[in-house]
Amino acid sequence: MYAFYDAYFIASKNKDFFLQFINKYFNNDCLLCDSRTEHNAKLLCDLCMSDLDLYPLGSDLLYSYSSISSHIIHDAITGIAVVSNYQWPFEQWIPQMKFHNHINSAKLMGQMLNEHLANSLWPTIDLITPMPIHSQRLLQRGYNQAELLCKFINYSSHSTLFHGLTRTKYTQPQTELNKIERKQNMKQAFACENTVQGKTVLLVDDVITTGHTANAAAQELLNSGATAVYLVAVAIRKYN
Repeated sequence: MYAFYDAYFIASKNKDFFLQFINKYFNNDCLLCDSRTEHNAKLLCDLCMSDLDLYPLGSDLLYSYSSISSHIIHDAITGIAVVSNYQWPFEQWIPQMKFHNHINSAKLMGQMLNEHLANSLWPTIDLITPMPIHSQRLLQRGYNQAELLCKFINYSSHSTLFHGLTRTKYTQPQTELNKIERKQNMKQAFACENTVQGKTVLLVDDVITTGHTANAAAQELLNSGATAVYLVAVAIRKYN
């Protein structure tokens, strides 16, 4: 109780701090419309959730959406699942998470991934690994957005978070390159520091465009002994 009054005393001298304090600990506001949600665990109200254009829970792009997956490089990937296309509001939430450390956006999208995975027909996942970023980019940004997503993925009690996959090559952003340049950009871009022999691995990313990055990471996991690599991402972005 005294801690609350201390916080209130400090807040009374700083209006912005006070509003942030109240919002963090007492309000449950929808991330889209700011209306009150039903309980603490929900970050979207039911109405806004119903407005989202989502892929069916548990669907696999490689089997259910061949017209989409045919444009994705996936020869090292056994299954691909995404929550939505890269469109509103994900085109807003993902940059918030990726560049501004917006925890609530990461939490909401991680929960969506978790629900999608819980409804999938994939086999038991042994290891969950975030798509790694290069140490130089990690130093610039301060965190890996895929790792933020992983913090909210706990759909299987059999899965372990794995950090042995690393980015060894500082690459140009894939969105700035054409298809040929993307493939060249990913050559020898990853290394697996620990054995994943006999393990089924789930690779977690924020956005899929052509699949070159994820496929290169998956191939490195297979080279290190993984039996299969599945890919899950928040969104898929159409690329011409």
